[in-house]
Amino acid sequence: MMPGLDQPGGNIIGLFTKDQLHNSENPIAHTSVILIVAAKRNNRWLFLVKDKGAMATSFHRIKNPRFTMLDFPGGHVELQDCIDSQDCVRIPEKIPVHYAFRNAGKRELLEEVKGIQGFYPENLIEFCEIKYEGPTFPIGYNVEMSEILIYILPETVNIKEIKVFDEWIDTLGAVVRRAFSVQFKTWTEIDALYDQDHHQFMDGLKRVVEEFRAVPALKNRLYALLNKEIAETPVNPNDPNAQSILSVSYSKVHIEKTDF
Repeated sequence: MMPGLDQPGGNIIGLFTKDQLHNSENPIAHTSVILIVAAKRNNRWLFLVKDKGAMATSFHRIKNPRFTMLDFPGGHVELQDCIDSQDCVRIPEKIPVHYAFRNAGKRELLEEVKGIQGFYPENLIEFCEIKYEGPTFPIGYNVEMSEILIYILPETVNIKEIKVFDEWIDTLGAVVRRAFSVQFKTWTEIDALYDQDHHQFMDGLKRVVEEFRAVPALKNRLYALLNKEIAETPVNPNDPNAQSILSVSYSKVHIEKTDF
């Protein structure tokens, strides 16, 4: 069961099964979080990319031993993310989706990314919302609002010691938990990998890269937030009212090609 929304970007109104959420005739919008885990090293911003190739089928690995499935950490908002400080489930009350986004971002970070030396709430930044809509395989329809959150790793963290774990249910119904290889890339390197073969990009990373290409101001905004040149203000790039935020003149932001 996952939380559903009364409308994309609206309020959480209840818990629903996957079939209910993906109903072809009346899909229910639901939510997820995507984490951009960033570290500034040698005056460059690097971003954590995990390789989920270990989840690939034997067919893919035989066809290409170096088969990769690149992604950002993250996942769906869950029931536990919609619980208040008194441990009272607020569903089916209508609650703002942003209440759950930060909880989900923290949970996904601590579940997936190990070696980050604890959690610092001030380092978790709400960046923007992106909407995904399209058919699901083999049947159904998906309406999903993804909140992109930034988490800045402290300078004391040794990024070479970072490990990423994830779990999924295999074809026999068993829960599998596995460590994935981790890479820290500049945005230029991420863009180059996408141009080389975008099929190796999984949902989270793909959605962010494609949104940045569709709305170039978002990349400037990312670096402005990382460099603390502007304050945190969540943005929905598809909202006409957000254009004034995205068109801000970043007079203090100087982005060198080596930063990307």
